[in-house]
Amino acid sequence: MESALHVSTDALAHVEQALGRFESRAEELLASALASAQRELQVCAERTSSARDRVEYWQAAYDGADEDDDPDYYLDELAQAESELQHRLDLQAGLESALEHFQDRAGTLRSTLRLETPRARGKLREMVSAVESYSAFNVGLDHPGSSQIMQVKAPAGAPENTEVGSRIAQRLRGIAALNANSWATLSAAERQTALTEVAMVTCEELGIPPPNVTFTIQHPSLCGGFDRGLNIIEVNVAARQSDEALWEDVCEMTDTIVHECRHAYQWRCAKGDMNDTMAETWSENFQDYSGPNDPLYRRQPVEADAWAFAANVIRLWRETEK
Repeated sequence: MESALHVSTDALAHVEQALGRFESRAEELLASALASAQRELQVCAERTSSARDRVEYWQAAYDGADEDDDPDYYLDELAQAESELQHRLDLQAGLESALEHFQDRAGTLRSTLRLETPRARGKLREMVSAVESYSAFNVGLDHPGSSQIMQVKAPAGAPENTEVGSRIAQRLRGIAALNANSWATLSAAERQTALTEVAMVTCEELGIPPPNVTFTIQHPSLCGGFDRGLNIIEVNVAARQSDEALWEDVCEMTDTIVHECRHAYQWRCAKGDMNDTMAETWSENFQDYSGPNDPLYRRQPVEADAWAFAANVIRLWRETEK
């Protein structure tokens, strides 16, 4: 049976309006996050200055000590002060680097929002017009003349790679930390270790070296990504869906890792390192890749395949757990 996607003019209009609100809200969040980061850096700088004053105080005390004073006492205090100062300097350097990186990423995001949001809204307005035109001519409508709902054929599903998916699912069962009850009790470090193991298992079955897995804090709407240039999988520990923190959902986190590992496999195939019948198609897609703001984002060959592959692995894994 063919699946269908039901699209209404009201729904499209609401999405178009929501995109406008999202752009405005994203700008507010970026400005707020930048201000907060700058405040943290200022506090850190003040503490570094205090630590430097403490070093100078104990250095002066040691230099001015007389025969009746205990020089070892001053040396101990000076060493502790110097250690604290170095710690503060390292923290400040880390914060400055993180702030610089954040400003670069925020600038890129702002540019993308300002460029892509109007395009996406324009596309949605075109779709609204198209649906209304179809409605006027009673073409492909479920309820002609009344509901303005058009049936659009859904894209064909990508191959499920059942054999590879089954092996991955079977091996995931051996990772005790992925049990839903266990996951809730794990520390952040333990969860990171478990997800890194998921990446290793998935990539081994796909026949590729596992990319490095990094855990970052990004916008809540982002779950993760694969950086082709750096060969890194980024997992957003701050990802949220509605009011739920996805970091608390072991299935969502496992799905994200498997999905991004599939992108790593696709990229190696596209470069000619691996053989796959889809290699040429993936290569062309990577050269003209559209981000999540594109209405056809999930229909791109690399995304359709990665979504289907990960969904199949998670389904098989959950079935074998029962």
